[in-house]
Amino acid sequence: MKRRFNGQPALTVGAVVLVLAAGLAFQISFQNAAVEACGSGYGYGYGYGYAPAAPDAPVSVTAIGGDADVVVRWHPPADIGSGPIEAYEIEATPDGGSPLPTMTVDGAVLETTFAGLANDTDYTFRVRACNAGGFGPYSAPSNLARTRADCTLAPFPDVSIDNSFCAEITWMVDNHVSRGYDDGTYRPAVSVSRQAMAAFLYRLLNPGDIPAACTTAPFTDVGVDHPFCAEIQWMSDAGITTGFDDGTYRGNDAVSRQAMAAFLYRANGEPDGAGPVCTTDPFSDVVVGQDFCGEIDWLKGTGITGGYDDGTYRPTTPVTRQAIAAFIYRNNITAGFIV
Repeated sequence: MKRRFNGQPALTVGAVVLVLAAGLAFQISFQNAAVEACGSGYGYGYGYGYAPAAPDAPVSVTAIGGDADVVVRWHPPADIGSGPIEAYEIEATPDGGSPLPTMTVDGAVLETTFAGLANDTDYTFRVRACNAGGFGPYSAPSNLARTRADCTLAPFPDVSIDNSFCAEITWMVDNHVSRGYDDGTYRPAVSVSRQAMAAFLYRLLNPGDIPAACTTAPFTDVGVDHPFCAEIQWMSDAGITTGFDDGTYRGNDAVSRQAMAAFLYRANGEPDGAGPVCTTDPFSDVVVGQDFCGEIDWLKGTGITGGYDDGTYRPTTPVTRQAIAAFIYRNNITAGFIV
């Protein structure tokens, strides 16, 4: 049915009034039933049949597995199209299987827990956004995330089944990456030393192997009789560490979270090349141009770390022995060093 608007001819399409006047299209607000399924459906109408634009795909989707669930995080689309994001849809796909029924969260949310998953299974996730223009395309798949049951037995007397990292510490022991201390403890809250990091990485990348004994000192403070000389020598030969400018390794020093990112990046063969750089800030306290930004960005992109709940990474904070268990466990999921 034709109507008139301020004396000009107009067409009514559902609840949308498109005004045609002297060859111009007037932009007016409307609510269109065609997009109500994606939220409120409010957007902007354009004359001559133009429809609202859907958003681009979300970016930087990462996933970290838990007990029958996975925490999925993402960043908003670079171009949100017409109007605000009203919702996100998350799709989970078991490795080698078909996508599961999706879940939907509010458009203000950039993190959710996808529950009801099978344990001991690898999953990838994709996310798409919707607005008044409907759903946009799905994102690229996330990293592989593996679900695993919580602990039923304590692996050490100082690591109870209620410890948040009990499952990862158990995996470290079961796969001979960590042996704990001579007194039978693991000391989960103690910082990881640089010499212990060398041992963890050697055992991760060389499962079941015993390193050859040192014949020469790899660093001025690591003699051939040092208990971790062989592992530190391997780290140096593999290009995972160069030590300090004064020729020392400082094996008893704590490993910072930024140094840990660099060690893991190099242990994985420098996937983005030597000296990787950031193009966006991976965390609020790790910005473009900052030392180790590229390695930390890689660490986040592979799902090895999600940072802290406040959006920080805390790069200079020492890594605890329980946290390194989680980092190494997640790294192994994507790299497959130990199967």
